[in-house]
Amino acid sequence: MDNSSNHPMRLETRHATGAEEWLCDTCGRRFVLQLPPAYKKIVLVRGDENVSHTGGTGGLRIESARPTPKHDDDISNDDLSLWRDGLADIDLT
Repeated sequence: MDNSSNHPMRLETRHATGAEEWLCDTCGRRFVLQLPPAYKKIVLVRGDENVSHTGGTGGLRIESARPTPKHDDDISNDDLSLWRDGLADIDLT
């Protein structure tokens, strides 16, 4: 396997169902991606799971995402009010 930190993925096939089959030429990773509204990802070949995989189509490019944790004291009242307002209209029972 290649040890570089980033492998480019390419769209190999777009199936009649709309599902897309993606391939990494570097490590052989292969998966099928069904886009929303019924999002689903099926990994066919794992390839190198220790590197980031990137790719995209139509001007949109997905890069490796590394979320950073946010502490409760970092959340502003404005952020919280948006969530409260949005959740107020949802019946969670």
